[in-house]
Amino acid sequence: MKSFKIAFLYSEGSPSSLRVLNHLLFDHSIEIDTVFVEKSTLQRSFQRACKKLFRDGLVSTFVRILNVMYNIAFKKNSVSAKHKVNTIKPPKHIRIRSFNQIAPLLTSDTFDIFIASTDSFLKRKVFSIPKYGTLNAHPARNPGFRGLNSSKRMLEATGNRCITLHLIDEGVDTGSIVLYREIQDIDRFKSAKASEELYALHQAAAFADGINLLSQKGNWEFIDTFKEVSNHY
Repeated sequence: MKSFKIAFLYSEGSPSSLRVLNHLLFDHSIEIDTVFVEKSTLQRSFQRACKKLFRDGLVSTFVRILNVMYNIAFKKNSVSAKHKVNTIKPPKHIRIRSFNQIAPLLTSDTFDIFIASTDSFLKRKVFSIPKYGTLNAHPARNPGFRGLNSSKRMLEATGNRCITLHLIDEGVDTGSIVLYREIQDIDRFKSAKASEELYALHQAAAFADGINLLSQKGNWEFIDTFKEVSNHY
């Protein structure tokens, strides 16, 4: 199987992104070369809080803000100790003000894949850096349920949950689809925290499946979704 040089992108203070990263390293043995951590700013924190409020309501948003503040205050922005012990080559962490600063940091030895676990909007000069593109694990089925609040809208409309692994382009969850991962263990979604943990588990599995597919076949056979209707917000 072919190996790849992979970077993981996430925003500072995000507990769900750290869960995804830990699952990739420890559960799926995906070797990550570099972790780019986008520093938290007041503007980004406010924007994310507004999105969270729209998606999950006041109580869940307040709890999320407290978790983010705790993670930032106590520097919980790297993999846990057990992963540092068990991973053959621990990833190096680079904190940057914006993902737009990645390109100037790179040498001629560029990346094969970016894994994006962030709600920051990535510009073409970022998502086009890797040879094979930048992957996103969207928490609903594309193109039917793109954009904000997608997992809730999908659950209300269909009673199902799903992860869509797709490449990032300049649209909102409009990139080429690599695979779908249906979530069967619906009964485990008993709280907001349990829901976030379970989505992180399946997002990491989707990332790992996509990387392994590319390693085995040398390319992705993208899914044709031309006939599906979008319910994008």
